[in-house]
Amino acid sequence: MPSRPAVHVNMAMSLNGYISGPGGRRANISSDEDWKRVMQLRGGALMP
Repeated sequence: MPSRPAVHVNMAMSLNGYISGPGGRRANISSDEDWKRVMQLRGGALMP
């Protein structure tokens, strides 16, 4: 039986429920530790 691809979901939301800063600007709401984990996952991903 073939193995299935792994799917990782990384999500964050601020306490007020918004996912962006004023004017729609990007807001960093994830911790440095979380960003490092995401970068490790991306580094191990197979890119076409």
